[in-house]
Amino acid sequence: MYISEDLQQELDFFKRTNEHFEIEAGKSSTEVKNATNEILYMAMSASLVMDYSEDGFFENFVITDKSISGRSELQIDAYALIEAESSKVKQLHIFQYKLYANDSKSASPVELLNFATFVNNNFVHPEFLEKPSDNEVVAEIKTKCDEFLKGRRDRRIIVYCHYINNATGIYRNNEKEINNVLARFNADRQLLGFSIQVYGVKEILELAREGKIQVGSESLELVNEGMYSYRLEDNSKRESLGLPKKVIVGMCNVNEFIRLQNKYHHNQLYAENIRLYLGDRGNVNKDIIATITSSESLWFPYMNNGISIICDALTIGNTNAAKHVQTFTLENMQIINGCQTVNALYSAKYGENTRDNFRPANVMVRIYEINPSQTDFKMNIIKATNNQNSVKSYSLMANDPIQIRIAEVLKKFNIIYDRKGEGKNIQGNQMIISMVNVALAYRAVYLFMARSLRSGLGKSRVFQKTEYDKIFNGNLLEEGNEKQLDEQ
Repeated sequence: MYISEDLQQELDFFKRTNEHFEIEAGKSSTEVKNATNEILYMAMSASLVMDYSEDGFFENFVITDKSISGRSELQIDAYALIEAESSKVKQLHIFQYKLYANDSKSASPVELLNFATFVNNNFVHPEFLEKPSDNEVVAEIKTKCDEFLKGRRDRRIIVYCHYINNATGIYRNNEKEINNVLARFNADRQLLGFSIQVYGVKEILELAREGKIQVGSESLELVNEGMYSYRLEDNSKRESLGLPKKVIVGMCNVNEFIRLQNKYHHNQLYAENIRLYLGDRGNVNKDIIATITSSESLWFPYMNNGISIICDALTIGNTNAAKHVQTFTLENMQIINGCQTVNALYSAKYGENTRDNFRPANVMVRIYEINPSQTDFKMNIIKATNNQNSVKSYSLMANDPIQIRIAEVLKKFNIIYDRKGEGKNIQGNQMIISMVNVALAYRAVYLFMARSLRSGLGKSRVFQKTEYDKIFNGNLLEEGNEKQLDEQ
């Protein structure tokens, strides 16, 4: 097995810090202090990619590789069944290692496909097999899984495939084919959490030293046609002012970011972001998904705030005249604003209920090339691009024509209708009523749904489209119909 000098240092450190533990290797075990480099690399890389420390790692990690354990393991070289944040969920990590005599090799798309398919068939969709596998390692893993599940529907196991070598993982010549392999399982990734991850020694070393995998050289294609052409600001000769070297503002197809989201598994794209994805249920993220999966997708570049990116180096590449795009290469790119947008787009493209309606659109992009030494500027631009006051969903409807009409009608009765905070400036005893209270009162009295208000119905929920349309019916405010409210 080939070991570089840098990797040997990390293996030696791993051995020293864990020498009192034992590694289970099939039907036997070996002490870490006596382990070979091969076993050490398997264990160290597994703990890093699972982000699982020595506390519990060694008692759950099992090496099943035939050359070490003597077992018939088919394609499974190691596995671990570990606790998740929820007591009702466990993670099943399954490993395949390719350990070479030199570093000239790289990840094989064919071998990756065979491994991922084998794991998916046996542990994600065993119902599709004609008969269960009689392999002893597969049976052992399934027994442990069944002991946890115990036939209970409220428990589940999330499966992770880890394909690891000691040479090169993904690089330019095999990236497209590997992405094609990953794409085959996108539905299971989105719906069931099934994950396939590819690592070379570079990624393992970065996890050991930095705690994260660095985003290397990546490319983005920006639209370069007519009114959508990108704009370049070059400050390379104005370094004394502390400005970013280059700034690009333009439009980019959303599929470019979905591709990157599919490639990076540990939130590497968002290491500099102030928060990670908040989930599909948030109102704003639900709106993003709704827009990109409807005829309103054409509006997307005008309605979305865009995606802000920083990078260490920005290079203008080739122009594709046929596609009307310009390629840019970014070194160590980080999305500092737009995490919600990218993840919501990913959910829309691969979600079971949305993927058939996904309609690719463009999104505005801002790219800043910032020298790594400009830490003050970097921190300030991250703060500035995320320094937005939270906007309640009901505030977004303040300028709806029906809300303006309600204000006009109530004004006739000397009542202030508070849509945007108008009530704060009113002095005296003038009656003030807010949009929220109007909606909740109408829902309780005229829709006979007061009980749900007592159960803690959120103020924002009644301003979601389905509820909003029930409550704020424009027909009620047509000229001459104002008294209908009294007659219902």
